[in-house]
Amino acid sequence: MKQLTLMILWLLGGLGSPQAQTNFTETYKKAYAFTTTQPDSALYWAHKSLPLAYTPQQSYDANYLLAYTAYKLCLPGLAIQGYQKAAQIAPNTTKKYKAINNLASTYLAIGDYKKADSLNKQSIAYFAKQKDTYSLSYAYELKGMILKKQDNDSALTVLHKVIRLRQQVDAKNIGIAYHELAAAFVHFGLKDSAVVYQRKALKNYPIKTPDRIALQHTLLAKYLMFNKQIRQALPHLQAAQKLSKRPLTELLWCHTFGLYLSRLNAPNRTRQVFARCDSLLVRALAAAPDAPTRKAISAQAIAMYDDALKLKTLPNSIRLSYQGQLKLAQKNLKFANKTLKLKEDYYSQQLGSVGLPRDNQPTQSNKGWQGVIVGLSVLIGLAGVAFGWRIRQRNKQVPVPTPDPIAKENALVMEVVHVLDTKGIKLKFIDQEAVRLLCRGESYSKIGKELNEKGDTTKTRLNRFAKNAGYASMLELIKTLRNT
Repeated sequence: MKQLTLMILWLLGGLGSPQAQTNFTETYKKAYAFTTTQPDSALYWAHKSLPLAYTPQQSYDANYLLAYTAYKLCLPGLAIQGYQKAAQIAPNTTKKYKAINNLASTYLAIGDYKKADSLNKQSIAYFAKQKDTYSLSYAYELKGMILKKQDNDSALTVLHKVIRLRQQVDAKNIGIAYHELAAAFVHFGLKDSAVVYQRKALKNYPIKTPDRIALQHTLLAKYLMFNKQIRQALPHLQAAQKLSKRPLTELLWCHTFGLYLSRLNAPNRTRQVFARCDSLLVRALAAAPDAPTRKAISAQAIAMYDDALKLKTLPNSIRLSYQGQLKLAQKNLKFANKTLKLKEDYYSQQLGSVGLPRDNQPTQSNKGWQGVIVGLSVLIGLAGVAFGWRIRQRNKQVPVPTPDPIAKENALVMEVVHVLDTKGIKLKFIDQEAVRLLCRGESYSKIGKELNEKGDTTKTRLNRFAKNAGYASMLELIKTLRNT
């Protein structure tokens, strides 16, 4: 009897399946490791970890990570699903409202300010009641951003409150709060205050990489110019110029320097610098590895052209050019958003719906004595069989995960790009997307509709690229690469 009791206890501890626990841990770690380097793969492995989750904490972690990665990939539909499920199954109330606040942030990103505000208020009320000052400061920061988007100047009061809270509990990151408040002051036309807080942001910004420091210098120079402190802007432009910058930051710096020269009434030099901005923008769009990057570049281009067109000192030739460039940037942004919608639909088909915990997972509702008694009855009857099964499982290898279809697709598209590149053929972003759809088996007619052109036009262009590289057609090139 003692041995049977020990076996029952052993099974109760083991029915959570150590093998399943190991599988979840390994899969989740893989997803987490990919979040900063390969978000597509991170999303895939986060989804893979969902059916392996056994506890509410594991299910929460998997759904939360999936939502976080989807948000980074500009896939708001999947992010919303993930955060909603995470909030439903959160193992404690604090984690629930953390997910809810991130859900509010996602709704803000897609322009649903009413929904974002409603969810954010729930988080603020909970964190205030719990006296969780750290979480409360970040919930209030989101509230300030929502109010700014709604053109409500009470955002300034809220962001001031964020600074006070951040000083109490997270002083090392107060520079981010200064940065947000400076941007809010610019939004509401209070340029002198924007300069004051951007100086503080530059001094206290927590991320000290050359690119981030260059960005803070560039923004301060821009705000100084807006405040008609032209000469004071130059030292910050010079400081940023010397630092290594990412393409987007380099583009912003070049544009800000052009604005500076325009304010100095130096038309020839202004034309040269703005021409370089155009060149940087074209190169950045051509090199954009994915639709989220293209969206970010296009959005920044729209903001840049808007800023430039507001200048009274802008030369007429540049003004006419920028009016056309603004329309092109808006078209690029629209196309990037359409591409992301296609991508989200594809992910939904490949990954399926984001799931709740499995039926056999322990939750708050199935931990009662009735479940325990039923479980014990079954366990007693199966104890001998289960013992033999557990011994065999020790020697059973972990199943090899199925290949990541999304990563495979990305790799195939990049192989096509590489083959053409070696032949001196540079594939534009729109053509890369056409190749991606072709890899999925879509017809040229459907691809043409997605790209807002005739299918025959797309087919002729892609086949011309393939023939110049020595292949009969683009389909033959894809088939060759797929089989090697």
